[in-house]
Amino acid sequence: MLSTIFLILHWSLALFLTSRLMIKRKPVGESLAWLFVIYAMPIMGAFLYYAFGERRQNEKRLAHFRQRACELDDWQTRLHGADESATEHKDELERNLIHFVRGASGFPAVRIDDWQLLPDFDSSFEELLRLMESAQETIHLEFYIWEVGGQVARAQEALLQARGRGVACRVLVDALGSDAFINSRERRELEAAGVEVAVSLRMRLFGARWDLRNHRKIAVIDGQYALAGSMNLVDPVIFKADAKVGRWVDAMVRLGGHGAACLDSVFLQDWSVETSTPFENLPDPKPVEHTCNGSNEAPMLAQVFPSGPERYPDAIHQVLMTCIYGATEELIISTPYFAPDDAIHEALIAAAVRGVHVRLVVPRSSDVRVATLAGAAHFSTLLDAGVQIAHFQGGLLHTKSITVDRRVSIFGTVNLDMRSLWLNSEVTLLAYDRPFTAELRETQLGYWEDSIPLDLETWKRRPRHRKILEGICRLFGPLL
Repeated sequence: MLSTIFLILHWSLALFLTSRLMIKRKPVGESLAWLFVIYAMPIMGAFLYYAFGERRQNEKRLAHFRQRACELDDWQTRLHGADESATEHKDELERNLIHFVRGASGFPAVRIDDWQLLPDFDSSFEELLRLMESAQETIHLEFYIWEVGGQVARAQEALLQARGRGVACRVLVDALGSDAFINSRERRELEAAGVEVAVSLRMRLFGARWDLRNHRKIAVIDGQYALAGSMNLVDPVIFKADAKVGRWVDAMVRLGGHGAACLDSVFLQDWSVETSTPFENLPDPKPVEHTCNGSNEAPMLAQVFPSGPERYPDAIHQVLMTCIYGATEELIISTPYFAPDDAIHEALIAAAVRGVHVRLVVPRSSDVRVATLAGAAHFSTLLDAGVQIAHFQGGLLHTKSITVDRRVSIFGTVNLDMRSLWLNSEVTLLAYDRPFTAELRETQLGYWEDSIPLDLETWKRRPRHRKILEGICRLFGPLL
């Protein structure tokens, strides 16, 4: 009797979810992967699909986001008006990206006089501490992972000292990535000192998908200076040491002026959404005077691009596709997690076949074994098409970067995997600037020098069981 009820329940759920998958019109690979899970794992497969199969969001949170986006739109329009000539004399690739990102996120391209690429953790962390120690009004920190211990204690102390000076301090962390910090003594110490701490995307049993994450890494000081990039607030020497992947390797960028204001607006929107508090008014954008306040000879034209499932879920994927198909000479990519969809896979092949010098550098091993294997399943066809691939040997390469034809850069938190492309809240800097791209490209080439290139014939001779395991993991790539 029980077995009959179980069978009826399984087939009823399976057929219902099959029809739902057809209606949702997901990518074919993702649909097939979910069908396999649903039918191969009776009842449990249906449960997994409910938890992770659709981009459902908490309706109350989504309504808050839409309201804040409308409030932000007026400021973005005024920001665009403060420097309307910013996009003059740009080539077709840059113009296409600028207009698309403006339409998808509202953020215009702005000229940034004061910027600095921070090519490693040490320079990034020391700059963060320096800015926090100089703060006079506000410190806004938003990190996917905040892990207590090691050098992070210095950031904790800098926050406490800033609060003692009367600086308004806010910390926004992801519920999953920073779960240890959320329940820590360090968080309680910060709150006792008056630091406001909020948690992003708490998991709820019903309503929203369980694994939507806030993957952003942003620090804004006094609304005047900001850091963004791949660095979490962790000590890279001790973070996930048991994974035996070596020290985490990251990079950040410091922005002043309108660049900092854009990143602050991203933080304030996220803060308002997560705390259900009114969106704070941003300072009126000042007209650009085209002078250089930093160490660079000319302003950088750049665009802050927050992406995620709330507004235009496919936007960052479209940006990457535009860059890959728009490349004519060179494409260099560094990413810790490479598990692309078929569209990006084929676009990289097409770029290499038409003569673009495509280089991909990934860590030799990462903390997510399944993603590593799923990505490796793509290597044979990429290598065969002429894409150069290298395994980084100096630790877990965590910098997410793309340079296109030495003139356009994509730099921030986006990995080349399904999670970053469609599920996570990310933040990216698109730089339409040769000097910045040259510095970032030099950093990428440094990674390449510390890597071992893959040879196609040698790669084909890897053990058969490894190939089978890669193929299995690739089947579940759309679900990662």
